[in-house]
Amino acid sequence: MTRAVLVKLSRWQNFFKPAQLEDKLSRSVYLVSALATFIVFFGVWSLIAASGIITPLFLPSPMAVAWAMIDSFINLGYLWDVFVSTYRILVGFFLSAALAIPVGLLMGTYKPIEALIEPFNDFIRYMPVVAFVPLCILWVGTGDNQKVLVIFIGTYFQLVLMVAAAVSQVKRTLCWPAAGPGSCAK
Repeated sequence: MTRAVLVKLSRWQNFFKPAQLEDKLSRSVYLVSALATFIVFFGVWSLIAASGIITPLFLPSPMAVAWAMIDSFINLGYLWDVFVSTYRILVGFFLSAALAIPVGLLMGTYKPIEALIEPFNDFIRYMPVVAFVPLCILWVGTGDNQKVLVIFIGTYFQLVLMVAAAVSQVKRTLCWPAAGPGSCAK
């Protein structure tokens, strides 16, 4: 065998060795592995669907699913539904970010504000968002506002803590060059 073939084979031999935490895969090995996973998944799905073991009503072939999806987008107006859902998600998230970022900045910068807000924030954050759906319906009805409010509740409390944690990791010495009116407290 040529040296180039041996080098390629040695890469794949290393792939099957037990991994260490600090080991890294080359990009090509990673991509081939990821692609192989999808090929195996769709291959097994196709074989099971073609064998007739499971009724096509419960397990259609991948091509039947793809054609049904294309038909749904073209003939049943799913594209509009995707647009409306994207609109609701973006409005809910941007409203959440508009309120959560300033609150998170304050929490990460000033410990008394963190002590005031974080316990309540943590209490609400661990509640499932689905539990708020009936309350949101009572508060704002069943229109777009209710869906936006559910997205807002689902993102606000996590975003506040994420911003606060990021801000609290900033070294105070990095703020000193910007020391001026309204900048970091010394």
